[in-house]
Amino acid sequence: REASPLKLHNALKNTINFALDACPDTISKLAAFIDTGIESETAKLTEYDKKSGKPRVTRCGWCPTESWPEGFLFAVEILRISEAAIDPIERLELMEIACAMQVLRSLCAQSARYVGWVQERKKYSGPLNYVWAISDPNGRNNALKQISKRCVNNIQRMIYDAVRHPNIKSVLKEQKNDDAVYGLEWKDPYNEVDTRYGYKLFLTLSKRIGLIVPKRGAGARFILNDKLIRFLVMSVIRPGERMRYNTFKNLIFAHYGIALDREKIGQACEWCGSRKLSTLGEESDAWFINMLEASGVLLHLSDAHSLIINPFNNGDNKL
Repeated sequence: REASPLKLHNALKNTINFALDACPDTISKLAAFIDTGIESETAKLTEYDKKSGKPRVTRCGWCPTESWPEGFLFAVEILRISEAAIDPIERLELMEIACAMQVLRSLCAQSARYVGWVQERKKYSGPLNYVWAISDPNGRNNALKQISKRCVNNIQRMIYDAVRHPNIKSVLKEQKNDDAVYGLEWKDPYNEVDTRYGYKLFLTLSKRIGLIVPKRGAGARFILNDKLIRFLVMSVIRPGERMRYNTFKNLIFAHYGIALDREKIGQACEWCGSRKLSTLGEESDAWFINMLEASGVLLHLSDAHSLIINPFNNGDNKL
């Protein structure tokens, strides 16, 4: 069902409607008020330009064809969250995280496609051609902490370079020349593009959901908090199913570029243009295992293998 776009679309449409219907009546009323009340009044006031009296026109954006992988992943993740047997309010919170993660993933994946040095290092990254090296939340592993900081800096550099692609600059140059011909004042869009669409947006949104710390000051690095770990389990594993721990780590690397274990952290070093570290001291993902165990989703087996479980099924799913 998830592999077929048509079946996925139908399932997603039905489950989202069901999830919204399950929301408390207060939230439904608030949404209806925003949709029909506030928006209609806003439209009346802004429908026509005050100076010219002509209707306002908004140019719609577009989705590049090559961005289908991250869009497809997002649809699958939303479907799994929608089908989970959880509290309706928590579902909305997880959907909010899912949307934020999709924006971050899209910024990185789309930037990676147009930056030369990133393409040269494809073999060190995942399917989406970038890496987020995650450090332990307490920052006790200094080597891991430094790698994560370097990774944040390279992600920012990648997005910065992407919005300054020669093709984009050539279009802006034409616009500047046209404005000069008509005597219009030229405003350099790069004064605000980094904040609204670029690397500063990536930092702001990441800090808001707890993917990057600290919220202020230098030394930004990637971490995972309890909510993000819960989201990863529920978006990567179908409700009621389980998988091996190593498979789980491989899947979150494929979905989000999240690197946790020694091998993928080593790849992150090389993706950042640094030499691969021979040792990280203690196990780089020991903290992650502890957090999974504390969340109640980690099952230790007698053969020394571990399973990650998504227990939030509604009874219809089979293990």
